[in-house]
Amino acid sequence: PGPKGLPLIGNLHQIDACKPHQTFTDWAKIHGSVYQLRFGFTPVIIASGYNSIHEILVANGSDFSGRPSSFRMSYQQQHTGFAFLDPSPKGHCLRKLTFRHLKTVGDGMVRVERLAAVANRSLLHKLAASDGAAVDPKDYFYQATMSMMLMLIFGKHLEEGDSEFQQLRDIEDSQNLGLSPGGAGELLDIFPWLRHFNNKTFKLLKHAVSIRHAFFQDYLRKMNESSDSYGKGIVDQMIRSIREEDLEEQLDDLDVEVAVFNLQVAGSVSTTLHLYCFCNIMLHNKEIMRRMQHEIDTTIDENEPIRLNDKTRLPYSRACILELFRYASTGPLSIPHKTIRDTTLQGHFVAKDTIVMTNLWQLHHDEDFWEKPWEFNPERFLDDHGELVLPDHPNRKHLLPFSAGPRVCMGEYFAHSRLFLWLTAMLRRFDLE
Repeated sequence: PGPKGLPLIGNLHQIDACKPHQTFTDWAKIHGSVYQLRFGFTPVIIASGYNSIHEILVANGSDFSGRPSSFRMSYQQQHTGFAFLDPSPKGHCLRKLTFRHLKTVGDGMVRVERLAAVANRSLLHKLAASDGAAVDPKDYFYQATMSMMLMLIFGKHLEEGDSEFQQLRDIEDSQNLGLSPGGAGELLDIFPWLRHFNNKTFKLLKHAVSIRHAFFQDYLRKMNESSDSYGKGIVDQMIRSIREEDLEEQLDDLDVEVAVFNLQVAGSVSTTLHLYCFCNIMLHNKEIMRRMQHEIDTTIDENEPIRLNDKTRLPYSRACILELFRYASTGPLSIPHKTIRDTTLQGHFVAKDTIVMTNLWQLHHDEDFWEKPWEFNPERFLDDHGELVLPDHPNRKHLLPFSAGPRVCMGEYFAHSRLFLWLTAMLRRFDLE
């Protein structure tokens, strides 16, 4: 079942290009939790509701672990990376290597805490400089998250005014515009030959890839010339591991380039959106903001910084972050999946190479599961004693902002930790009016 489309374009004309998740949510009410539509000539399955999404991501995650190929994404990724390709030994090796050096556990999180503190000081200083005047903090949030990601990846502290920072921002902006859904971008995927006719979308992607490659090659040259910078960032560590562990036959510089730039974009865009959404939400929920501030003020000594090991002492603050993930759902459709073999979904046959999209927005706002889903209510994630509910609680299981299963986002704990440190520090110092 599914909505009827038109020849050639399928259902593309019926989808809200700005809010496709809302269109898919409306159609789910008519066609059920699993239905099919067409993007041009391509059939696509849309899944809503916990049972179907859990089957795709977790219960039968291996069958749905592929990634659809599109002209734009293949060009931008240069046919490598681990996030947008089908499972392969090379992709598994690259993902494992990247995750190891992201260091999301043990001493690695101490480093993340230190880097977050550096970026946070700059952020709080910029916010304080407004001296109570109205300010749009979105660009401040972006600068802080971008700065931290660059310290983590390249081991370099860069500020907004630095030419390298501007280069990287140009790469990200051009890439995001080139890969944006709908319109001319979708047409380029359907008709790749349009790139030969001065296509604006292709020019954006070509510009992004060209600058990215030049930046990365220049960084490698400087890294090889100076032993002082060697080992300070993820790039340095990954390159060293490839050389020392005899992985050159599996991975090369281009693989590392694509992997780390994917980390940079994912880490900066997602956290910026969450910080911005949080501020907007608190402006309309002052009582929640004051309760979060009260928990921080009465739990943490005013002369001590908030650290990651304070998480267990601040359950309400953590519940606010979980509710932020649910309420905002900044990645409403996640990255599309593709079946790597013939399989089934909720009893329906699904052929190999079928594209499947999970509507996480609908999952996080399902009126059949969540009580008053359009209200921001952190207490959804607290038990009767005011402690955070465990991961096996139904509400936690219905919260999948970073996907789940074989394709779960490797930066999940990193994102949680950074938001915890920054949001608590911001509310500790400022009221939002």
